[in-house]
Amino acid sequence: MVSRKLRRSEEGLLLMAVALGSLLAVINLFDARLYFVIPLDRYLLLHTLLELAGILVSFAVFIVNWEASKQNHNAQSLFVSTGFLGVAALSTMHALSSEAMPPFLTENSVRKSLYFWVSASYWTALVLWGAAYVRPDSRNRFLRRYLLAGATLVVCSVALLSISYLNRDLPPLYVDGKGLTPLKVALEYGTVAVTVVALAPYLRSYRANGDEAILLVMAALIANAFSGLAFATYRSPSDVYNLLGHVYNVIVYYLIFKALLVSAVQRPYRQLSEAKNSLERTVGELDARNRELDALDDIAVALSSSLKPDEILESAIEKVMAVMNAEAGAIFLLVDGTERMRLSVWKGLPSDAVKECHYHPMHLSTEVAPPWDLSVPSSTEDSKFVRAREASMWRMAPLGACTCAAIVSKGRRLGTIAVVSRADRSFAPRDVDLLTAIGYQLGLAIENAQLYEQTDERLREKLRELEKAERRSRFLSE
Repeated sequence: MVSRKLRRSEEGLLLMAVALGSLLAVINLFDARLYFVIPLDRYLLLHTLLELAGILVSFAVFIVNWEASKQNHNAQSLFVSTGFLGVAALSTMHALSSEAMPPFLTENSVRKSLYFWVSASYWTALVLWGAAYVRPDSRNRFLRRYLLAGATLVVCSVALLSISYLNRDLPPLYVDGKGLTPLKVALEYGTVAVTVVALAPYLRSYRANGDEAILLVMAALIANAFSGLAFATYRSPSDVYNLLGHVYNVIVYYLIFKALLVSAVQRPYRQLSEAKNSLERTVGELDARNRELDALDDIAVALSSSLKPDEILESAIEKVMAVMNAEAGAIFLLVDGTERMRLSVWKGLPSDAVKECHYHPMHLSTEVAPPWDLSVPSSTEDSKFVRAREASMWRMAPLGACTCAAIVSKGRRLGTIAVVSRADRSFAPRDVDLLTAIGYQLGLAIENAQLYEQTDERLREKLRELEKAERRSRFLSE
């Protein structure tokens, strides 16, 4: 099920890449028809909403994973979360530096806003690239939470002061009436290059462990590459390419949020659920084993309550049927000096099956296979079935699901015990194991009873001899 889910995720990633690339390619291909510029007063609201969405998602990435890393101690998640604190801060500086906003530290301008944007883009690409080389279980001293957060805030402060107070001395990135400068285009293609390079380590890691979170990060990198291409193409701050770039950017942040959510929040709960299910299965297996041990104890008590073979067999078949939840059962014992088995005791069998077994003793197969779970076929003439069921259970085949086990004592085969269920069920391997253990117990009890009978008969013979000797002695004395 997990592999099917991963295949669907891989297919979704491929479709998303095709869709994002196709959208940008179609607009480029049919630029004369599809290119449009949104009026600036209308675009400002849309631009602000897209920027706000990206900032909120970036802060969400930071807050959720900052708190989650306190519990899961995931160094990679912590690295990305603190990195996106910087992304959120730089994106906020970009939004506040727009010409439509009041002055932010210094006078706002397109140049100032674009430098903050380029800083946020490069910071995003570098954080994702660097995260690929951070192991989740790393305990490196430089990956401490407050050290990472402090370093991020220092970088953001340097960018804020440098761009705010030195932007007039920086080369322009956009010129009204001409569009993007070669420097701006080169910087955007640089973010695309960094993003593509960052894909390689994630691809290797995904091939190694097939992690869904890595797949989401790869999707974010692909969207980030298309965002850079869109921002390297626009000709007006409010045209379709600029709008498309901002949409791609929101997708990037959402995918990163989703990836870290899967890694830091959903996966621990899923692992906890799996551990709970595993514990429940283990408890269930222990309960079943305890019930089996109790059943074996009950059978051992019943078998030790008598030393008469007939009483032992009668008690055994009743207990075994109760333990195995069977509707019928039978015990076959070997005839002394032969390899033929006779039906010794039964319960729940129809009279015709009993007569058939009495009139035609079963021959013990030389190809004894270990008992296993088997639903009895409707035909009793199947030679494979006869061999597999030890050549004695075929006469009970029409009754339902059947399983049997050898009655063994000290390595010597004494017979076979079989149980049959008329219900629409099949015996599980655990049932077969339990019946096998019962077969060993029953074999020991039968052997003890036989030894007792033999010893008792010898004692009676000795007593008869003593009585005869006593009568002879008395006769001679008289």
